[in-house]
Amino acid sequence: MTSNSELNTFGSVLTFAINLEDNARTFYEGLSKRDKHHLSNEILKELAEGNGKRRELLERTRRESVVEMILERISGLNRAEYSADASYAPDETNNLKVAIELERRMGRFYSDSANKTKFLPEVSRTLEKLARNSAEREARLRSL
Repeated sequence: MTSNSELNTFGSVLTFAINLEDNARTFYEGLSKRDKHHLSNEILKELAEGNGKRRELLERTRRESVVEMILERISGLNRAEYSADASYAPDETNNLKVAIELERRMGRFYSDSANKTKFLPEVSRTLEKLARNSAEREARLRSL
């Protein structure tokens, strides 16, 4: 029997990824509306916009891979390992730490998922692209 926290189908992996993008976008949009924060509004808005684009890419990938979604099983991905607490901290430094951790976990999820979906080359390439993008976003946040 499979645990509720295990992502064991292609569909569950993509649904989880879309939810990650939605949560990150909500976090960045909310943070950009706060009165005081260490991160610039421009960067936060770019990150939120990027999450929207990444969500669209994932939705397109899911639509284009519907047959594979039904047939293939996946193992070894546990949502608890990739979920991040994207809640606002009382100070700017901690919000930056939350953002960095969010990008780090998302990057690891996309990288691990890409390795688990090698049987779907297009999907795997898309996930690898998102992993690289998350690493770039994390590096940008670390430079602040």
